[in-house]
Amino acid sequence: MTFSIIVPIYNVSEYLPKCFASIQKQTFHDFEVILVNDGSTDGCGEICRQYAKEYANTKAFDKGNGGLSDARNFGYTKSSGKYILFIDADDYIDDELLSACYNQFKSNDSIDIVNYGYFNVDEKGSVLSKCVLKSCLKSGRDAMFEVLNDKLIRSFAWANAYKRGLFDNIEYPKGKLYEDKFTTFRVYEKAKIVSFCDKNLYYYVHRDGSICNSVGIKGVKGALDNIEALLYQYNYSDEIKNSEIGRKIFYRIRGNIVSVLRTCYRYKYYAELQVLDCIINKFGLKNNKMEVVIYERAKWVYGLMMIGYRFIKG
Repeated sequence: MTFSIIVPIYNVSEYLPKCFASIQKQTFHDFEVILVNDGSTDGCGEICRQYAKEYANTKAFDKGNGGLSDARNFGYTKSSGKYILFIDADDYIDDELLSACYNQFKSNDSIDIVNYGYFNVDEKGSVLSKCVLKSCLKSGRDAMFEVLNDKLIRSFAWANAYKRGLFDNIEYPKGKLYEDKFTTFRVYEKAKIVSFCDKNLYYYVHRDGSICNSVGIKGVKGALDNIEALLYQYNYSDEIKNSEIGRKIFYRIRGNIVSVLRTCYRYKYYAELQVLDCIINKFGLKNNKMEVVIYERAKWVYGLMMIGYRFIKG
């Protein structure tokens, strides 16, 4: 088997048919589809089993709900392809995605990852924006720095095709949102060569119920996971003694911390403030005097502001 396409699925029965149809329309035909129903309650399991009956290249698996990371990890253990792709079940792909990736891999035996461009679309398929890449080759380490910079090359698991062995001893962190930020840069680091494809081959659907559009307590919990992932990257930049990357990551950490503090004090999410403290202590951020001053000052300012706000509002 050349490609394994792993599709984690949780309560997306409205979107799954379009996703699956786009996979089966591929012009390159040597691939398997691994459908992982992660404890859905909306009939996705039955849809997956029906697809497995109708299509010889499709396997359907049911498991208890463990989250996106757990479903990806599970799907990987059930796959057999030389190259691996992850596709979110509410997104869809271009007919030429596998052909384009195959041509890239076959052009150079040292290529371990193919990164491709994508469209951001709404639920009706209208293009909101796009990520256009310049066709080039980079060493895995140089490409990893691009991922850590988090500008043009992002951490999205679904934006890449991977040579299978890269995931040996690497798993997505179970129970975490923004799981790609914990993982993708480590996979890139193991690659010899990363090929960047100038074709936009993936359609990322922005929908109201997605993690990125979450608000309230769910949004705060996602933001806390994002901060933890950034701190993980920050400590790694310190390990490899790359102060420039570390500085850029820290600016993102600081902005996210201030945003979470503001939201937690405004809506009285005091338990989440405790979680934030635990995350910061876990990664040793308070060992840096300048950073702890910024953090504690922000906590004091926002705490005082919210006391005043509630007093004025009565």
